[in-house]
Amino acid sequence: MQRVTRPSAAASLPAPPASPGAPGYFTSGNPVSGQAATVPGYEWFNAVQEELAAVATVLGAPLNAGSTTQVLQAIEGLIAQTAGSGAADTGVANAYAIAVTPAPQAPRCRRGSGPIGPSATPIPVPPPWRSTA
Repeated sequence: MQRVTRPSAAASLPAPPASPGAPGYFTSGNPVSGQAATVPGYEWFNAVQEELAAVATVLGAPLNAGSTTQVLQAIEGLIAQTAGSGAADTGVANAYAIAVTPAPQAPRCRRGSGPIGPSATPIPVPPPWRSTA
């Protein structure tokens, strides 16, 4: 991927027009109704170019005019970086292995006397059918 390299290219990112119009979608136009086809402006092309360049260089690689797979390589690299830090497909339906980093701590009692378990200080909770009045 590379940024545009034509003689007419600007040396730095130009500001978008003050009033580019309302956001919408491309159209091929309609000669019967007089609707013109959508012609993207320089700001749209620059936005797409910069979004792709940001993805291509996120892992520190420079843009490379000889590569047409830099965005794909960057996405695959990002996925590889996060592999193993979440749910892993085990190949069994509805069965996932979870690896949480850092490992969770055992829940603590409300009074901080230790982990929840048989030795924990109970916290009285009245049954919902008893009136507290």
